[in-house]
Amino acid sequence: MPETIQLPREFSVADLFSLCGILFSLLSISESISGHLDLAIGFILLSLIFDFLDGTLARKFGSSKIGTQLDSFSDFSTSGIAMFFFLSAICPQWQVLFLLIPLFAAIRLAKYNLQEAHDYFEGIPTFLFSLIVIALYGVGLSSSVYFPFVTGLLALSMISGIRISSFKQSRSTPILAPVLFLALLLVYFFLGTMFFWNLVLLGLLIFLCFSAFDYSVCGNAVAVLQHWFLSKPVQITFESCSLLLLPRVHIPATTTQFFYHAIKGRISGNTLEIGTGSGVIPLVLSSLSSSESPKSPRWICTDISTASIENARRNLESKKIPVTFIMSDVSANVTGTYDTILWNFPYFVGSKSLMEKFVLNVGKYLKPGGKAYLASSLVMDIRYPDFEKIARERGLLIKIIEKGAYWGIPLKLYEIQVQSNS
Repeated sequence: MPETIQLPREFSVADLFSLCGILFSLLSISESISGHLDLAIGFILLSLIFDFLDGTLARKFGSSKIGTQLDSFSDFSTSGIAMFFFLSAICPQWQVLFLLIPLFAAIRLAKYNLQEAHDYFEGIPTFLFSLIVIALYGVGLSSSVYFPFVTGLLALSMISGIRISSFKQSRSTPILAPVLFLALLLVYFFLGTMFFWNLVLLGLLIFLCFSAFDYSVCGNAVAVLQHWFLSKPVQITFESCSLLLLPRVHIPATTTQFFYHAIKGRISGNTLEIGTGSGVIPLVLSSLSSSESPKSPRWICTDISTASIENARRNLESKKIPVTFIMSDVSANVTGTYDTILWNFPYFVGSKSLMEKFVLNVGKYLKPGGKAYLASSLVMDIRYPDFEKIARERGLLIKIIEKGAYWGIPLKLYEIQVQSNS
């Protein structure tokens, strides 16, 4: 006898909001078929609002076993099915093209459900796709010959590798979201629908460009603006870790995210980090579970900036992470040898002379069998095209072990070892 499949009995409040989202999407489909497009848009927007609320409630009060599945069904029924019917009602001659929308939405949501939790979406999220397309319709661009192709490109971007801030870990989201919603309602009622949709479209495009450029900065938008323009100490969230940023200290960005994921699980023993900045790398790596990082390193961190050293000290001491700090330009004041050396090379301000200092000295600071990990970009390749050749001439074994991209600029992680004489 096969085992009886039992459905979970418990439902959370968040699940009820997901079911309401599905209901509104079905009502939108009905209105699109009937030709009542304004009502169809209204139900889609209501569904998106309930989608936002169910996620907020689930993070605050917890969700049931089927909550994630219901949330995905709600997203798919709204941004996949309801948007297909809505667009087909606008441009029936392009219905075959619009069939890609539910397909790409399904792929996007399936990938999301299988991924680890991050503070970003990979691919434009389904709700953002829906909002941009509706805003394009609202400003009257749906009559343009380019509208179906723009919609198709937006649908394709749902399964792209572009990273968009999720705002899930942002401290400012619970405050900004209702304020922004009320502000938009006032604009709608007092300034008219055309002004409203132009404002919404402009805001969405600014968010999309800014977030795609650097999702980690965008996810901490209010704190980052305070840090940039008011020179205030702020708290941001990076990889679910709370991080203090003092004035004049570099903000961890997408490039830091690449470096963190590339070196995760690779370091052990005495570990020297060059240019520690806020101390974000030791902080997030030390927060990993024993299964994710079985070998706990002993940290020695350097930086040329007194503000960075103080910032890193406060971040790491607050988590009781043992660390030794050295004020140093690259490795000038470093002594001893290390099992692991890390350097997230400054992507845009790093100079050829800094890299030469590293290449000339890294070998003498590595223990036998030790490894150095260096993150670099196309910018470094342009400034220092002979880097790999010179490293090999210095007796170093060098290879690329990870690749990524930052706003279209290729990134790579080098693994460097001292060549054995045997």
